Amino acid sequence: MSDGYREAAHDLLDDSIRELYVDRIIYDHPYDWDELSEAFKAYRKLEYKTGQVALPASASNDLKKISDSLYMLAFTPLSARSIPGLSDARKQLDDAFAGEFVEERQRLETALDNLFSCGNPCYEAVSGAIAMGDGDDTCLILRNQDEIDLVEENLKQDALYARYLRDNASARTASLYRYGLLFTLPEYFAFHKIDKGDRAKYVGWLISAPPCEELHVFHFRMFGDFEVERYAPWPGYEMPEVIADSSLLAGDQDNGSDFNNETEPDENGYEQEIFDFGVDDEELVYVSVEDDERGLAVELGRLLGEYWNHQDR
Repeated sequence: MSDGYREAAHDLLDDSIRELYVDRIIYDHPYDWDELSEAFKAYRKLEYKTGQVALPASASNDLKKISDSLYMLAFTPLSARSIPGLSDARKQLDDAFAGEFVEERQRLETALDNLFSCGNPCYEAVSGAIAMGDGDDTCLILRNQDEIDLVEENLKQDALYARYLRDNASARTASLYRYGLLFTLPEYFAFHKIDKGDRAKYVGWLISAPPCEELHVFHFRMFGDFEVERYAPWPGYEMPEVIADSSLLAGDQDNGSDFNNETEPDENGYEQEIFDFGVDDEELVYVSVEDDERGLAVELGRLLGEYWNHQDR
């Protein structure tokens, strides 16, 4: 990309969104969930061991259900008790593996039992945030429709109502929401085949041009820290202000968790990558807002991010 074109693009985006978004506020809500961390590690250990043999279909299906459920818990405010089929998959582990992989299976069973005994640490704060609005001025930003359907169903049981956004097929409006609740770090909204180092370029608009006046980012420390500068569309861009551990919603959080690694070596030194997944849909997740300045800015930012990512290699 030529310097002149890049400069012109910057000027256009600055004119479109700088005045609108310089006063936006982002609240960073990091949480620890040791039970989920242990469940992920136990699952990865069993997955690695069983990957060396041919498994019965029942065992493969149970592992797939457990894997999908852990991902769901990682990126939503749901508890393990809210995930359909997870309890059955846990109960069937012993029969499915016919007495094999006893140590690894028991570790996973114990981890899942502990997970069932607790709730999602961020649920109370999320429900409080939704209760502050009137249902129409709060949006929950989730990664896929399955997550949206299950979260909406569970929140309705507590008489909590909000709007839900996923991609360009979601609700289109020229109006901004008062509150936006984003679950997990933006990188995990990117297509999973994109290099990890490049994902922020594709989904940084969630932070640099959020679809709301107040954006609350709920995430677990096991996935890393929220660093707003990673999502700037270009060097020098003025990002929204970030308030960490907002007492408005999250209150004081325990910083004691030391689980923040992306790999775990097994007894043979094999490094397992525990957390490296994005969305399955190759169409990038973004909210398209038609006929207003923000819609133009978001779309241009997305397209320019893709272009720069390929041209600067």
